[in-house]
Amino acid sequence: MRASIQDFVRRSYAGQPLRVLNIGCDVDLRYEDLLAETGIPLSCDRVDIELQRVEHPLVVNQFKMSVEDMSSLPSDGYHVVIGNWVLEHVRDIPAAVREISRVMRPGARFFTTLPNPRTIEFTIAKLTPTSVHRLIRKHESWPTLYAYKSIDNLIRMFQSAGCRLAESRFQPAFEIYLYRYPIINYLARTIDYLIIHIGKRALRGMVYLGIEKESPA
Repeated sequence: MRASIQDFVRRSYAGQPLRVLNIGCDVDLRYEDLLAETGIPLSCDRVDIELQRVEHPLVVNQFKMSVEDMSSLPSDGYHVVIGNWVLEHVRDIPAAVREISRVMRPGARFFTTLPNPRTIEFTIAKLTPTSVHRLIRKHESWPTLYAYKSIDNLIRMFQSAGCRLAESRFQPAFEIYLYRYPIINYLARTIDYLIIHIGKRALRGMVYLGIEKESPA
């Protein structure tokens, strides 16, 4: 996703500063740092359900709001929208899709990484309490709802909102959860290797999507 964002920003720049919206980012500044590396003039607004004030040269506005209702933000206002591991925590996915699509300019792109809820690891994750997720990942975790039900279903919702799938990648996800644990991490790496070589997209738990808002005909 990182290279795709930088490439899209460089291709989109046409002399005027670009506007970026980062959704559900907490205190994470990795994408602002990534955007700064492009050298392209831009500004970044941030949205989260818990307002976490951060300092960064690119950050202009910081809002406390849900992705399901961003009515304070302008329609067609952003060239790039980023939502990294966010949508799995959202209850009203149709509302979130409508709002993300609304704030995007025609030709803008929404970059998101999220779980494939039909894979083995995330089927198990749905059945385990948030406290177990915190224990495994050794940092704060939030309840996961997987309300979009499947990746194909989410893509269809964006298409109904006037967007198209511009790019996608599916990767196995066992090791990213279990890399901290000796022996288990080796097993997880082996499972990921086998999933890659089996080649079935449905077995890959980590999904990257680039969703582009189509221009009016």
